[in-house]
Amino acid sequence: MRSRGQGLYFLLCAVFAVALLGCGEEEEGPPSDQKTYSISGTVTRSIDLDPSLWICKYAPLFSGFGPEKCDAKGDIYLHLMHTCPSLSGCLPEIIAEAIIPDADLSEDGASIPFEIKNLPNGTYYLSGLVDDAPNIFNPPDISETGDLVMFGETAPKCVEVIVDDGDVSGIIADFGDVMPFALPMDSEECDEQEEADPIPVDDGNTYTVSATVIRDVEISFLHWVFWGTDGIGPLGIALLDECFSSDGNPGQVWSERAFDEVDLSAGGSEFTFDFDPVPNGIYYINGFIDDVTNATEERPLPGIGDLVSFRDLGPGCTKVIVNGGDVAADPYPLNMIMVFDLNDM
Repeated sequence: MRSRGQGLYFLLCAVFAVALLGCGEEEEGPPSDQKTYSISGTVTRSIDLDPSLWICKYAPLFSGFGPEKCDAKGDIYLHLMHTCPSLSGCLPEIIAEAIIPDADLSEDGASIPFEIKNLPNGTYYLSGLVDDAPNIFNPPDISETGDLVMFGETAPKCVEVIVDDGDVSGIIADFGDVMPFALPMDSEECDEQEEADPIPVDDGNTYTVSATVIRDVEISFLHWVFWGTDGIGPLGIALLDECFSSDGNPGQVWSERAFDEVDLSAGGSEFTFDFDPVPNGIYYINGFIDDVTNATEERPLPGIGDLVSFRDLGPGCTKVIVNGGDVAADPYPLNMIMVFDLNDM
């Protein structure tokens, strides 16, 4: 068991869900002539129950639930998808969804078996939540403040499941974090249907990626009073080979820039810079302004009051495709002020 301290905050977060125990409604299955298989395993909890956690103690400010919550009891939702939400910050299409009603993971070492049937061959990603607290913005199968979730270093994580001409067993769906925030699922970017990416081929040359960071969130007087947020601070920004892995961790850094002080205090302000040299490939811009927390090597991630980019289910990135020429990337929006410390996840 591992515990979570009271410093637990931050945006990002997470959630998804999918079938089991023969409970819940099953979606329309594959064609009758297609061979299908099942996956099975157990749902577990690895985070210690801590009613004094700030998320539980002050949850009425967010979701209105009482102190009887944060008890690891509630409906369990499991989602099976073809991609993990951490890759884009958006909720992908759910291939299968089911509910274990009134589940109880309150006892140390508790586990609950699950099975998902009628799956054709393919690679899937499993994630979910324990609906430990009432939702105020979204349907109950989307995690909000106080729910138990599956989280990696900086983003929601999934369990990869490969179905290849046979049933799959022994899967562990472990809930190791408490969801620290609640936001409505309303990202316009998540509603957009992306076209298939071209496949860049290394031509032996390198190019320049021009990038622009913009502030797209209002900084109120209260943000300044309580946290000291003013839109001014060091900017750390990187070009990654993927936004986040299915483990919820950032992709590998291809190039990174650090600026001692960037001033985005004025509404709509922006800061432009270059990544160079960059070979052909598909990359993702990710970073934050260290407005308040004074990041260190030991605690390098965003904390309360810092400016970050966020989508529906987690941190956001700006995709960049380099394919035979210099590129002016779409703006990277800092559209959220952190409400918890990612270093404590």
